[in-house]
Amino acid sequence: MTIKLGSLLYKSLNYLVNILSHGQKTPLLPEPLYLLGTSFFPQVNVELIIRDLSDQTIYLWRDDELGNLGWHLPGGIIRPNESIDQRINKVILNELPFLASDQLQTNPTLLGLSEVFSKTKPSIRSHHISLIYLCVFNIKFTYSHFGNYPPHRFTHFKYWSNYKVPDNLISNHKRYIPLLKMPCTQLKKIYFPIITSKN
Repeated sequence: MTIKLGSLLYKSLNYLVNILSHGQKTPLLPEPLYLLGTSFFPQVNVELIIRDLSDQTIYLWRDDELGNLGWHLPGGIIRPNESIDQRINKVILNELPFLASDQLQTNPTLLGLSEVFSKTKPSIRSHHISLIYLCVFNIKFTYSHFGNYPPHRFTHFKYWSNYKVPDNLISNHKRYIPLLKMPCTQLKKIYFPIITSKN
């Protein structure tokens, strides 16, 4: 009886997923259900260190409902049935519309893993496992690039040279400061172990 009930539940949930996904390969949950799910399961995402030929790093300004206020690295959560490469390309397309993936100097380089979770109790978006990638573009960033993007949820872009890190970097990205202060030539030769941080 348990097996039959389990099978029925499995089929029912799959049916619900098919309805919610509208036939798409990657199901899109309604926002409330998605946020509820993040309280029960860790999220896997990519964080991108975006550099140009002069080793300048791009940051985006963030001000969201989770209390993040400051500069941060581009990134995004990997969706079901989506490869890591696809998510990296979507982050570049959605968050950095003035850049094109074909301007990448080489394939993105995996630098390491980072994990952040709440030290108290689970809550909405409280546990992240991040894949940190270096993406180097065959151009030199100038502010003229930033003026040609369409309406967008990130209203400010900025780049820093000489491996400087903005003072008001969001707290969750401060763990990347050692990486952000390294030149690309050095970054490509290392692999960082898991960096664990508790909120």
